[in-house]
Amino acid sequence: MDTHNDLITQSAQSLFHLSYLFPFQRLVITDILEAEEEEKDLKLLVLLPTGSGKSLCFLLPSQHVRGKTLLIYPLRSLQRDQERRLSAAHISYASFHGGMERKREEKERTKLATSQTKIIITNPETLAKPGFLLFLRNYPISLAVVDEAHVIDKWGLTFRPSYIQLGEILHSLHCREILAFSATADEETKRTLYTYLFHTSKVSIIQGSCDRKNISYFTVRTFVKERSISLIVQKAQARPAIVFCKTRKETEEAYKLFKERTHIPCSFYHAGLAEEEKLFKEQWFNDSNDGVLFATCAYGMGIDKKNIRTTIHRTLCPDSLAFLQESGRAGRDGKESASYVLLGPEEINKLPTHDYLTNLFFHDSCYRKSLCLSLGEEIHTCSGCSICNGTLHTHFDGAQVVISLIKFAPFHFTIQSAAQLLQGKDGNKMGNSHYGVLSSWQLAEIKLLIKELIHFHILKSIRQRLFYSRKGSQSFKKLLALPQTKDKKA
Repeated sequence: MDTHNDLITQSAQSLFHLSYLFPFQRLVITDILEAEEEEKDLKLLVLLPTGSGKSLCFLLPSQHVRGKTLLIYPLRSLQRDQERRLSAAHISYASFHGGMERKREEKERTKLATSQTKIIITNPETLAKPGFLLFLRNYPISLAVVDEAHVIDKWGLTFRPSYIQLGEILHSLHCREILAFSATADEETKRTLYTYLFHTSKVSIIQGSCDRKNISYFTVRTFVKERSISLIVQKAQARPAIVFCKTRKETEEAYKLFKERTHIPCSFYHAGLAEEEKLFKEQWFNDSNDGVLFATCAYGMGIDKKNIRTTIHRTLCPDSLAFLQESGRAGRDGKESASYVLLGPEEINKLPTHDYLTNLFFHDSCYRKSLCLSLGEEIHTCSGCSICNGTLHTHFDGAQVVISLIKFAPFHFTIQSAAQLLQGKDGNKMGNSHYGVLSSWQLAEIKLLIKELIHFHILKSIRQRLFYSRKGSQSFKKLLALPQTKDKKA
C-alpha cells in the first residue's frame, strides 16, 4: 500500500503537477494498481460528482499498467477534450472516431505501435467495427474505461445499440479490468450496467455524494424566457454560462433572440453542426471567460471547463439524473455557482401530469434534498436553493401588472395598446398608474406575456378588447394565488 501511495503521489506531481489528490481518487487508483499487480479481474463502478477529478482516476494508472488503456466516450467533443488534456500533460495517445481520413487513421495506428503510446481513445461505434476490433487484438489491453457510463442506460437501449455490445466486445479483447465512470446513476442505470457492461451484479462500487454543495439551485417563473436569461447573465460574475435547450431548433432560435438583445458574446452548439464548426465553438467557449453558450445535451457531458458559473435550463430535461449531470457543468473549480430552471408555459402545461422534475420545481420543498433523494441519497442540510434561501418568487414576472391593468379597465385595451401603455410609449396614457411600469421590457415581450395570459384563460378577448376571466386555467390560477415569496430556512 505504501509503495502504491508513493507511486501515486510521484506520478500526480510529475505528470499532472498536482500536490494533492482527493481520497476517492486515491482509492480508485490504488484498486486499479493492486488488481494489476496481482493480475486479478476488476469490475468497478465509480460514481463521483462533477469536478471531483474522475479523469485522473484512470489517466494516472494508465501510465503504470502493463498493457494499453482503452478510453470509451459517447461524444466526439469528449474525445477532443481528453485529447487536449493529454496533450497539455505531454502524454502520448492514439484517437479513433468515425469519419477519419485514411491517412490520419494510419498515423494513429502507427503511434499505437510505440511503447510510449499507452492510451487509446475511441467511441462504441468505432470500437464495434470488425476491422478495428481485429487491429486492437494485436495489443494487450489492461484497462478498459467507459466514461459517462450512464448513457448505456439512456442511449444504448434506444438509438445507440453499440453501447449494449460493449460488454461482449471488451470480453473478446480480454480486458481484465473494466471500469465505468459517471457523476450520477440511479438504481435502474446500475442494473443496466450490470447486465450489459459487467455481465454480473458482483461489481465494486466507489460512490461519493451527488450533492454539489457549491451549486445553488434556483427557479424563475416566466412567460418570456429570453428576457429572464438576459437578466440572469447580465452580470459578469454570472458568466461563463450554458443555456440548455431541448432541441436543435430551440437552441438556434434562443441564441438568435439573445444575440439581438445583448452585446454579451454568445454562440450555440448541437449535434447537427459540422465537425469543424463544433471544434471551433468548443474552443471558443473553452477559452471564454464571459461567454454564453446555448446548447442541447450534445455539449458538456464530461467537458473539463472548470470556470462555468451558471447553467440555465430553458427547457427541463427528462429526469433528475440528466438534470444533475447538466447543472453539474457549473462550478467544476469548486467556486460558488448557480443553476437556474425557467418555468414557463410548457412546464405549467405539465403540472396535471406526473412529470417528476416539473412537480419538484413547482413544489415548496428543498430542491437539493429532493434531487438527491430521487437518486437514493438522503441529505440533511442545504447549501443553497430558492426554497431554503427564502428567495422563491412564485409570481410570474410581469403577469400581476398586466392582470391589474385589465382588471382596472376591462374592455378598454387591445394587446397592442395595453403593451404600449405598460412600456410607457403611449403619451396619451401618462396619467394611468400603470404607465411605464414595464418600461424595461421590449414591446414584443409584453405582447407575448399578454398572449400567454390569454392562452391560460386568465385574460379573454372580445372584438380584440381584453377583460379578466374568473374561469381561467385552474392550475395557473393556483400558482398566481400563492404568496409572492417563501421565507424558509434550511
